Amino acid sequence: MSNKIQTELLKCNDNNIKKASEYLKQGHLVVFPTETVFGIGGDAFSDKAIKKIFKVKKRPIFNPLIVHIKDKDSIEDNAIINKKAEILINYFMPGPLTLILPINKKSKISKFVTAGLNTIALRVPSHKIIKSILEEFGRPIAAPSANISGKPSSTRANDAYNAFKGLIPCIMENKDAQIGLESTVVGFYEGNPVLLRYGALEVEKIQDILGEKVLIRNSIKKTEKVLSPGQTLRHYSPVATIRLNAVKAKKNEVFMGFGKLPENVLGKNLSENRDLSEAASNLYSTLIDLDELCFKSNKTQIAVASIPNIGIGKTINDRLKKASNKN
Repeated sequence: MSNKIQTELLKCNDNNIKKASEYLKQGHLVVFPTETVFGIGGDAFSDKAIKKIFKVKKRPIFNPLIVHIKDKDSIEDNAIINKKAEILINYFMPGPLTLILPINKKSKISKFVTAGLNTIALRVPSHKIIKSILEEFGRPIAAPSANISGKPSSTRANDAYNAFKGLIPCIMENKDAQIGLESTVVGFYEGNPVLLRYGALEVEKIQDILGEKVLIRNSIKKTEKVLSPGQTLRHYSPVATIRLNAVKAKKNEVFMGFGKLPENVLGKNLSENRDLSEAASNLYSTLIDLDELCFKSNKTQIAVASIPNIGIGKTINDRLKKASNKN
């Protein structure tokens, strides 16, 4: 792909939504905000556009993509819905939930989206910008997070710009992502709901609505296949290495705090008030900023304070564990 593309930062208004839609119709990729993180999307019907996503993100082709659709009624055009999925759709869509469902044979979604699986990952976003683009474009948009594969996801337009400048024509500029973590991914195994990726929607809320326990992928039949996004062992990783459950920083470290920062420490705080929602919103941007701070201060590692493993904290810890994985 040519590096001579002029990348624009576009304000989120009606004219630029139409402009972004035109880019999509021409087979280009567009970065846009969602309620979770920024996404980089292309025409889900186009093999050529989908191949571009894998190329610019440097994403392994075996890692399937999430397809964003405009409304709940469009799900049946692309997937076969079971009763439990229907309950989740009615309660949590639009919103930060992705369902893995058997693909409808009549679906026009590119085969490269599903990475050769007989299932498809579908989400109905609630953010007004991506909803407007979907409506204007008139087709589903395949959109993973706007980052180079394996690196922290973008929750700020400038982070996405730094990742894809010269590779795509436009990035829809907006306030920072509200939730700051990707969607929760749920599939089904022998009729039972299975959590495939911790995300912005807490698994406890899903269990409350279904009235049953949601299985964790590791507790069921082992498979080497990547069934949904976010399942690779090392993911969301900065250049600097990460040390978890730290009390203070060592000489070669900067510190990611949760609560009051230790005195005379070089670092940033996820949430001074120990608010998990605030910490989730700040996670990726803080990782990116601390990675840059490591480089500027000649440090090699990020020491991360302990995060309570409750509610959205489970998702934060999941991301930090993957970010710290050395494999």
